[in-house]
Amino acid sequence: MPRRLITAAIALLITVVLASPATAGLETSKDQQIADESVLTSSDVPSGFEQVPPDDDDTTPASKVCRTVRRGRDALDDAPNAEVEFRTRGDASGSALIGNKVAVFETTKAATRALRAYADDDTGRCFEQNYRKIFESELAGADGASVEVTSSRYAPDGGDAAVGYEVEIEASAEGDSQTFYVDLAVYRVGRTIDAFAYFNSGSQPPSDDVAAMTDAGLGRLEDAL
Repeated sequence: MPRRLITAAIALLITVVLASPATAGLETSKDQQIADESVLTSSDVPSGFEQVPPDDDDTTPASKVCRTVRRGRDALDDAPNAEVEFRTRGDASGSALIGNKVAVFETTKAATRALRAYADDDTGRCFEQNYRKIFESELAGADGASVEVTSSRYAPDGGDAAVGYEVEIEASAEGDSQTFYVDLAVYRVGRTIDAFAYFNSGSQPPSDDVAAMTDAGLGRLEDAL
């Protein structure tokens, strides 16, 4: 598999859900503090991960099927929020990434609207469309390039309400193939949204690690509220 594909996947896959850096106004300093105190920390993630600045490039297609995902993401960006990202060093044998974003809304109703955008019927198709676009772009011109993307929706445990998606990407080029996995989960906790994105190449993100990190983040958010 071309090295550039590994690098591009690490850099871009999380931005579908978490697209822009944290913003805050002075009038919402208390809510900003809640967000800052609730995101994952280095002590929450497995060894081998390094914290890096979140990638703020918007890679979501301007298509009708992604309209609700963009609306949900914009709502998270407009509220006081904090975002963190952790990566392993990608190489030919594999790579992994963890992203977490917490947004604090004025009301539970506003947070519910944001979550509803991620639970739209088109959301899974948007993820499939976007990841296919990313990989096809990176493999353009490579011999025997092909990309297949599938997604499935699930109901995560935790929070007051939640929606999750598991995405599998099978990419082939230059006589080699590799499978990439993305686990996306968005939780509402009171008037907040806690979004997690886990990416792994070669195998699914370890379920025990995902559960431990998610529980740590949700617990910290509940304590901050």
